[in-house]
Amino acid sequence: MRFRWWAFFLFIALGACAQGTFAHVLAVRSTRPDFLLILCLSIGMGSGPIRGCQAGFIAGFLIDLMGGRSIGLQALSYSVGGFVAGWVTSGPLRQSPLVYVVSGLTGSLSAYLVAYALLASLGFPQSPAKVFGGIIWPASLYDALLTLPASLVVSKVLVCKGQSHVIEGT
Repeated sequence: MRFRWWAFFLFIALGACAQGTFAHVLAVRSTRPDFLLILCLSIGMGSGPIRGCQAGFIAGFLIDLMGGRSIGLQALSYSVGGFVAGWVTSGPLRQSPLVYVVSGLTGSLSAYLVAYALLASLGFPQSPAKVFGGIIWPASLYDALLTLPASLVVSKVLVCKGQSHVIEGT
């Protein structure tokens, strides 16, 4: 499978710019879309769990380097999210749009839960119920809704023709 890495890094740059400039415009009740996580989930759905994991690690590590606080936190959580999204869509029902929404939701939930588990092990003071109900669940739903259209665009650009397993004919 030929994967266009140059386009991936271009998407990362565009996603980082979009996250910093107009993600607040798309906020719904203070929940913003995570464009780089959506990119990693879309790559996992279009190219499989291994590519999703690789993309998640690279994007997350770049975020960690820019943030400078906890190196590896986003890299691990994004790679888990990309892998889970690719694994869910690698089954026989992958032609259904519902599978892609469920895949985006499970990938996003797993990424946010891994990040919270790591933060909790470092002494993050928030209760799990408050974090899950107020942050993780709404953000995962929002990212899942944006992952389906993003996966269609990403699969057309990043993966060479005939190599993607995203919904055909849409």
